[in-house]
Formats: sequence, structure tokens, C-alpha cells
Amino acid sequence: PLALAFGAEATGLSETLLSACQGTFRIPMWGFSQSLNVSVAAAIALYTCARARRERLGRAGDLSPEELSRLRARYQELSLPPSQRPRG
Repeated sequence: PLALAFGAEATGLSETLLSACQGTFRIPMWGFSQSLNVSVAAAIALYTCARARRERLGRAGDLSPEELSRLRARYQELSLPPSQRPRG
């Protein structure tokens, strides 16, 4: 399990929350930007975690190729309007 906590720009995380954390991280910034919207910071952090997990596992996820194929087919089916979905 993993939990990510994001603090306010000026004050960061509370001492109580920080004391419960096993580690902290910062997102480096270059150029003219001095701050990041919290949703952008969360997206960067989640992307970094997902990439590290894929590298550690040596594959994109936990699903077998067959499970992945079935999931993709189901997603594609559900993306169609109900009147265009296969019956069965």
C-alpha cells in the first residue's frame, strides 16, 4: 500500500502527518514557474510511482495478456452507445 500526501504551498504538511510518513519527496522545478497546482503535482507524483513500478515489475501491470485483452474488449464494448453494443 502507498499513500501520497500533498501539503499547502506555504505551510506544507502538518507535523502530525509528517511524523506518520516513512519518507518525503519534492518535485524539482526549472524555468519561470515557482509553484505547481496540487492536481499537477499529484499527476507528476502518480506518473513517477507508476513508472517506477513498471520498471521494477518488468511489465506494465499485474494482468496476464489474456486478462488485459478481455479488459480492453470490455472497455471498448462499454464505450459504444447501448444500441451499438453486441448482444449476448
